[in-house]
Formats: sequence, C-alpha cells, structure tokens
Amino acid sequence: MKLTELDKKRFWAKVQKGSEDECWEWQGALRVGYGAFKLNGDTLGAHCVAHFLATGDRPSMVCHHCDNRACCNPKHLYSGTRSSNMKDAFRRGRMKLPTQKLTPEQVFSILEEYEETPNCVTIAKRYGVDRRTIGRIVAGTSYGWLTGIQRGTKLKHPCYRNRT
Repeated sequence: MKLTELDKKRFWAKVQKGSEDECWEWQGALRVGYGAFKLNGDTLGAHCVAHFLATGDRPSMVCHHCDNRACCNPKHLYSGTRSSNMKDAFRRGRMKLPTQKLTPEQVFSILEEYEETPNCVTIAKRYGVDRRTIGRIVAGTSYGWLTGIQRGTKLKHPCYRNRT
C-alpha cells in the first residue's frame, strides 16, 4: 500500500483523535460500521490504513482490542486472522461460533463441575449437549483453544464408553 503525504493528511483529517487510550473515531464514510477510505480507486478499511501507517504491516486482517469498528487508534489494533478474530469474539462473549452451542462461561463451568463430580451424563443433560461433548471438552479436543487443555492426549475417557 502506497500513501503519499497528501493521502496521509487526508486520512488523518477524517479521524477524531482523543487521548492515546481512547478510541479514535472515523468521521468519514462507514461500511457495516467500519471506516471506509478511498485510495487510488480502491475502498480500504480505515482501521487497516491506520494499522499500516503505524506499523508498515499489511496483514490479512486487522482486529480491534476495543470492539469499536470505527476506531482507528493504532494502540487498539492488532494483526490477526479470520480464525483468531472469530475466537476473540467468542471469548469476549460477542458471539457463538456457528457450530458451537456453549458460551465460554458454560465451558469453564463444565470443567469445574467435572472436577467435583465427573459424571458426563448428568453434566451433559444440564447443558443440553451429548455426553461425548463433555468428554471432548475435558480431553481438550473441543474448546481446547479456549481452555488451554492440550488436544490429542488420547485419553480413555469415561464419557466415551459404549452405552446400551
């Protein structure tokens, strides 16, 4: 991405700067809540331009620590991926991942309950999931990225035993 000094002035003129800890709101056009900056016929995310101007880096995705789509404060921005952004949104409670029924709070509650009473069937009924889901959480094969439990330890888990 190449910006002339005139482009940089035009960009920063559309940012309402506050203190270094506050969000710096984009004052120009918005697309789905994100600032939209025109540069050489292309429309770029204003937060992406702000990140580039601060770091010289142009990652595949620029994410917000502050959850404010219109924010252009480089201190609130970080390089990420679509996957890391989705996981971050999940951890912050802004969304559920489409294939997942449980919130982060529920996952941690499940682990605490399992430590006290390792009964997968009872816990599963309480949360409306299958007993194997509880086993996968405890074994780290589901939600391991959230809990920090190492995946692939191939535990013989009581939740997996065949039931008739």
